[in-house]
Amino acid sequence: MLCEKQPISQVAALLGMGYSQVAHIYQLGAESLISACDPYKSVRNLGIDEIALRKGHGDYACVLVDLDRGCVIDMLPFRDKERLIAHFQAKGEAFLQQIEHISCDMWDGYITSSKALFPNAKIVIDRFHVAMHLNAAVDEQRKEIRKRIKMLKCLKVSSGLYSKILRG
Repeated sequence: MLCEKQPISQVAALLGMGYSQVAHIYQLGAESLISACDPYKSVRNLGIDEIALRKGHGDYACVLVDLDRGCVIDMLPFRDKERLIAHFQAKGEAFLQQIEHISCDMWDGYITSSKALFPNAKIVIDRFHVAMHLNAAVDEQRKEIRKRIKMLKCLKVSSGLYSKILRG
């Protein structure tokens, strides 16, 4: 294909066609090549996560990753549990059986659909989300202790009472 080696605008000029017409033809060709090879075929360890399409708008896309090859195998324009289940079921029973591990965040939709669909898979919470929740919990405790200390300093209580209040 000409568009693989040079910009679409140059191909359009060479062929005497419009830019959008060449872009459309190129996209159709690329889609047929992608559909010819099944990116799900060799996946054993699947990563599931989401990205925000527009920050702050609540619209997410689900990103599926082959963790062994380290590449994105699909990007779904949804992340709700029902459509996710339908998507994976459409891949067939062989695909559902071949998955050995699923790495995802702690969102219930990913965990429950994974448990329901992939009988041979172990679900692993990805370390980024574990560390994020752990840091949040430690930070919350730090803030609580700081409030207690600040309150006690304002009261100017005796040191014995001060340590007793801190303990509990």
